[in-house]
Amino acid sequence: MGEQMQSVTHVVADGAPGGGTTFVLGLCEHQKALGQKVTLICEPDSYAAEQGRQRGLTVAEFNFFRWPRKGAGHGELASLLRKHRADVFHVHGPRAGLPVALNAKHGALVYTVHGYHFRKKNPLLRCAGVMAEKILKRRTDWIVHVSAADARFAASSGIAKQEATSAILNGVREITQAPTPWVERRYDVVFASRMVHQKNPLFAADVLKRLVAEGRQVAVVGGGGLQDDFKAALGESALKQVEWLGALSHLRTLEVLQQSRALLFPSLWEGLPLTPMEAMMSGCLVVASDIEGSNEVIKDRRNGLLMPKFDVEAYVQAIVELLDHPKQAEQLSAQARKDALDQFTQNRCFGEYQALYKRLCCA
Repeated sequence: MGEQMQSVTHVVADGAPGGGTTFVLGLCEHQKALGQKVTLICEPDSYAAEQGRQRGLTVAEFNFFRWPRKGAGHGELASLLRKHRADVFHVHGPRAGLPVALNAKHGALVYTVHGYHFRKKNPLLRCAGVMAEKILKRRTDWIVHVSAADARFAASSGIAKQEATSAILNGVREITQAPTPWVERRYDVVFASRMVHQKNPLFAADVLKRLVAEGRQVAVVGGGGLQDDFKAALGESALKQVEWLGALSHLRTLEVLQQSRALLFPSLWEGLPLTPMEAMMSGCLVVASDIEGSNEVIKDRRNGLLMPKFDVEAYVQAIVELLDHPKQAEQLSAQARKDALDQFTQNRCFGEYQALYKRLCCA
């Protein structure tokens, strides 16, 4: 490899809407703007593939969910990687990382861990997850963790090489214009999330149902496998009063955050979540579960609220207290925006990745 990184190929497995895909697309777009050749390999006909083409990226498709079964084996992937050879291959998550790592190297290999989600699985899947990570440890040039909690877990589990790993905190696009004043916003509370187990949507539905009964203006953004269960938990009466916006584009979701006073974010586990950062950047207060990852973004009573237990009544009371004390809420909102601008911008995050690529290409 030469001394200047000219090309990078990003690999993400599913490419479904969500924080991970949003991050990868943003990083690709940033690198393309720097004049680098950027390729995105992802699931066929996925949201990532569609968005990548709209942004002028070179997009290649591969079904990682069938690998290494018939029709998506080593040979097909090896040929694809040779075709899109780059100075740096950047893989995101183990489902993409493992197949790429097991092929012959075609450039420096960077692996970003967007959360060790197998930690929340059954013992058999946890064991398989650790084994996969140890293989990745041996075959990658550098491992990036997006949170301090993941870095600590990797060190204690022996699944990252201390001499070739670093933490690069996620970042979101900076919003330069002044946010809508908190008291003038359209919605009291928004739940903006994929309807999957990790995001705890059925618990969220119970909280929102109570808030609707309190006369609060509630919006819901998202879709997914648990959408029908979410609606059932919300109940017919509350559902009629909620503004159901469904699955929106990333840009439209940001607009909803900018028109909301509070974001309900009761996830069961996270890596380093982007939605709370985007809410903070928008001056929308975050009420989140006190879990690893989320509590690296939200600092309780400084820039949002952290809830230690999944207690519906406690969440409702905390949100109502915020809404009923707008002056204090405005102060929290201003601090949240300041913290986001200080710590969680894309420019800082993507700059750190560029510096990493340069070090690896000069090595």
